[in-house]
Amino acid sequence: NAISAILLLTFPFYVIAGGVPHYMHHLYLAGAVFILFFVFFVVGWLQAADVKFLTVLVLWAGPANSSSLLLYLALFGGVFAGLLLTLRYALLQHPQIANMPFASKISRLARNGLVPYGLPIGFAALCIAPAIFGRAL
Repeated sequence: NAISAILLLTFPFYVIAGGVPHYMHHLYLAGAVFILFFVFFVVGWLQAADVKFLTVLVLWAGPANSSSLLLYLALFGGVFAGLLLTLRYALLQHPQIANMPFASKISRLARNGLVPYGLPIGFAALCIAPAIFGRAL
């Protein structure tokens, strides 16, 4: 939530500095993404923090880079969900995995069928960051 708030609060400064010539397109697209992914939150597919994080990243990405962001998110999110499903199956076969220090929290998520998409969203954002900021440099 803190990262989302920082990104949201710094976007106007980026616009003023000339980094975004058509900022209203960014706002409209971010609003549309928020509405769509809010529905996903209501259905229970995403958590609220993931919706906020993705929305603010689409705000920064704008129309030019949002499709790339969502493509990377689909790829990383799919791999991440697949790994959690694999871990879920492994926990059924070997429950002692859950007692390992590095696997305790992720094991709880896997057992409950939850996928925290913040990590894949962050990786997707890192992949498109050069496209966003490369034009401003």
